[in-house]
Amino acid sequence: AIGAALGRNKTLTTLNLNNNSIGPEGGRAIGAALEKNATLTTLSLDSNNIGADGGRAIGAALEKNATLTT
Repeated sequence: AIGAALGRNKTLTTLNLNNNSIGPEGGRAIGAALEKNATLTTLSLDSNNIGADGGRAIGAALEKNATLTT
């Protein structure tokens, strides 16, 4: 759900998802959303057990995302 909403977001600039047990599937969804999102500048994902797969998806998205700075 958060991945789909983040992908469509046109106004949100800061998102703190710390300690939400997102897991690898959520990490992959956030990664896919970050490839489309053009407004988010700050994203915090501390303590979510995203794992290697989720981390790779987010890392790949960061190569395409031009707005996220923190």
